[in-house]
Amino acid sequence: MKKALILLIFTLSLLFTAGCGEAMLAGDGEFSDKPVRDQDDSDVQTDEDIETPDIDGQTENDSDKPDRPRPDTDPGDSGDSGDEDDGWGGDSGDSGDSGDSGPVGPGGDTGDSGEPTEPTDTGDTLPDEEQPDLAVSEFSYELSNDAVTASMKLFDGSNTLKLKKASKPVLEGENVKIVFSGDFDEVTLLLSASELAAETALELDGTNRALWNVGSTAHGVLKGTVARSAYTESDGTVTNLALSASGLTYADHYDVEEPEEPAPDDDGLYDIPEGVGEDEFSSLSFTQSGNGYSGKVKAVTETGSEILFTAQTQASLASSCPKENCISTSFSGSYGTLSLRMAFNDSDTRVSLEKDGYTQLRWTKSGSQFGYFIGDVELQDFQLSGSFFGSSVSSLTLFSDRILFVKPVVEDTDSDGDSVPDTADNCKNDYNPLQDDLDGDGIGNACDDDIDGDGVKNSADNCVFVPNPKPAFGSQTDTDGDGIGDACDDDLDGDEVPNAVDNCPNMPNDQTDTDGDGAGDLCDACPNDPYKVTDSGICGCGVAELDSDGDTVLDCIDNCPDIPNTTQLDSDGDGYGDSCDAAPYDNSEH
Repeated sequence: MKKALILLIFTLSLLFTAGCGEAMLAGDGEFSDKPVRDQDDSDVQTDEDIETPDIDGQTENDSDKPDRPRPDTDPGDSGDSGDEDDGWGGDSGDSGDSGDSGPVGPGGDTGDSGEPTEPTDTGDTLPDEEQPDLAVSEFSYELSNDAVTASMKLFDGSNTLKLKKASKPVLEGENVKIVFSGDFDEVTLLLSASELAAETALELDGTNRALWNVGSTAHGVLKGTVARSAYTESDGTVTNLALSASGLTYADHYDVEEPEEPAPDDDGLYDIPEGVGEDEFSSLSFTQSGNGYSGKVKAVTETGSEILFTAQTQASLASSCPKENCISTSFSGSYGTLSLRMAFNDSDTRVSLEKDGYTQLRWTKSGSQFGYFIGDVELQDFQLSGSFFGSSVSSLTLFSDRILFVKPVVEDTDSDGDSVPDTADNCKNDYNPLQDDLDGDGIGNACDDDIDGDGVKNSADNCVFVPNPKPAFGSQTDTDGDGIGDACDDDLDGDEVPNAVDNCPNMPNDQTDTDGDGAGDLCDACPNDPYKVTDSGICGCGVAELDSDGDTVLDCIDNCPDIPNTTQLDSDGDGYGDSCDAAPYDNSEH
């Protein structure tokens, strides 16, 4: 019995020792909190959820996301060989390394901490069928009759957006600007005005641009071809425009370098060109107060000659202007004429020559351009005065001692091919070689929407080429209602007899003229009295308007027709004036 008890105790001791050995982890002899399992057992999991990395390298919790394949081994068990699939799509690393304590990341690199790392760009691409098609952005735009119709679809590889609002086109410098807008996105089109006028296809390549913003943040650009089917510009305003594009590609930026603007000096003027000395600059001054003016230009030529020009005309306003104000004046001298014109806003204090396509100082000699000037002109004073007839320059002061003469003539473009350069063309986009300008407003007849300047647009004017302003109440006069205003109608009464030979030009008639006085009976106040036409006079039809005694009182009403008596005094009231009444105080005798 005693031997049996000792054998039982010994057996239990062996079993207890074996159990403790199974529960020990490799390392420091501490007990593991992991459950005990056999080498072949792959079903036992810990009570804690195992986080899995998604395709972006971020972790997801199994309770929130669909199940994904798990590793065959516990993250803390390093006993398996590295040849087995670890369930994460990557290499499990070296076998038997107990230093890794977390799940393997998408790229196979667990790192030191066990956290998944960001995916690296290996240069691999998705199969063709999985590649996003970025060339699907498109738009259409039309401005007609002062109304805009537009739509735009955008795709950046992830998001598809639709923009259904667009601004009217605005001329900004040399570009036409249009802004498409949606809930969050805004695309700004900047298209060259000269290309719109001359070309039917424009490339979005950096010169012409489509800039995509999300809020105030730049998102990218669009590349491709924009088709232009209509474009009309009048007096600095786009009046008709039709654009469309499809297959536009989204990109981060254009592969062009923006031109660098000249760096200004500390005084705000442009840097002096390399190699130009201070004594090579020309100078300009001009002052006007009321109708008085004075000014001069000292032009320094490339050979060093100094030519003096003096102010020839006072400054006047131009009605066709790309900014808030436009003025022009001229200077004359023995070697030609200088023509100055400037465009500026009320807040401007200086204006740059040959920068905005309008402001210029040009030298002409014998009718041909000799050269031009570049540089800044200070606008020291500018005031307007107004009257019933419009505004005029009341005071103006200009000054510069840093303008530079350039000998080569400016190669002006001629957008409409009428042999008149755009800088001098009063309709630069409409063919008009004669430059006719009926109302003298600086806008040629070919592109002027009010040719006669009477305040009535051509489309509603019944005399397009003859001023006939519309009254405050009513409409333009048209006697016969034929749609041609009286001011320009050669048959006012519509009786098919021209005004020049019509004896009643304002009244339809058969031209009968009984008394032969040249006025038709229908419009003759006395059709049987050849001496009276427009009215019957004081004496009436058939009675001559005579003054026999010359006292300024006609015989037909003179109480003494043969004796002058201007006062017509008739003391006894018998109808006979005292001057010819034998008994002026007795009405029974005369």
